[in-house]
Amino acid sequence: MCSYAGIAGEHQITYLLEAHACLSKGLQLGVNPEAVDVFSKYLGAIEKNLPDKKILDNPSKFPGYKIKARSKFERYLIEFCLEHGLYLNICGVCKKCDAAIGDTLVIKQMLVPAKSDHYLRLSSYLNQIKQDYITARFLLILSQYKGLNLNFVDRNVKIIDTFDYSVHNIYVQLIKESFKSFYNILDKIACFINDYLGLRIDERNVTFRKIWYSDWKTKTVRKRIGATMNTSLNALFDVYRDFENGPYSKLRKTRNALTHRFVNIRKFQDIENEENMTEETFFKQTLELARIVKNSISYLMHFVYVEERKKQLQVDGNTFQLYAQAVQDKLKTCR
Repeated sequence: MCSYAGIAGEHQITYLLEAHACLSKGLQLGVNPEAVDVFSKYLGAIEKNLPDKKILDNPSKFPGYKIKARSKFERYLIEFCLEHGLYLNICGVCKKCDAAIGDTLVIKQMLVPAKSDHYLRLSSYLNQIKQDYITARFLLILSQYKGLNLNFVDRNVKIIDTFDYSVHNIYVQLIKESFKSFYNILDKIACFINDYLGLRIDERNVTFRKIWYSDWKTKTVRKRIGATMNTSLNALFDVYRDFENGPYSKLRKTRNALTHRFVNIRKFQDIENEENMTEETFFKQTLELARIVKNSISYLMHFVYVEERKKQLQVDGNTFQLYAQAVQDKLKTCR
């Protein structure tokens, strides 16, 4: 929560108060002796950053969130995102006010050299990453919504009965497209890191698998990446390793089959694997992937936040602070 507070903007105090309450409760209930000193130091640091220590005695009471929707589907979408933690914001953990609803993660500010478009270019990358994520999420939610009959899409589409219980319809296809779209975002995250750190890898060769090592055979981590000593960048590296040989490797294998071969979705499947499964299993895997990608985007944002804090300590006369300006909702769609 202390880490979240760094990118929480106007909600920073809320997270600091939550962290303070949790740490205090831990000390009250009892923790390992070596943790007492660490917890106490965190408490001191939090109290130092509060504008008024009196708020610790009278913490704010939060009204909870209120769902405002113009249609049943919009309400379903909001409820789905809240239930499964799929909003791109740092308030999804708390859910004590309306800030839990919406995709509000942005690069709030950045230090750049004079006459540089670095900030706008990276913000453009992030805009596309967010839009890809929101679209993939929409496809997944649409595949589960019962209030809209999409059967007309499959009408007059001739499908051969192969007697193996295979399922081919728009709902399954929506999940497949959602899965592929979620996974593709990881490569865009790699492009962002390549540009932000100035790794100078040809953009056409950048992938989430290839960005980490300067020498793939010896598994030598790129010096520029290692030199950051950034825990959030390290978290992204851990995500990569989990996809490579860890608990997420099954998702990588499914994605490769889905993109280059076939993933068979069946009504009945006795033995399930990366390429053969039921629709329910495939939905659960896509939901798992959605959460992984959402967390990866959050790691990316916190990585930038930490690096920008470092820059502020070394600011010079040729560096300028640029701030985010959001596009109004009414200007997003020109139809």
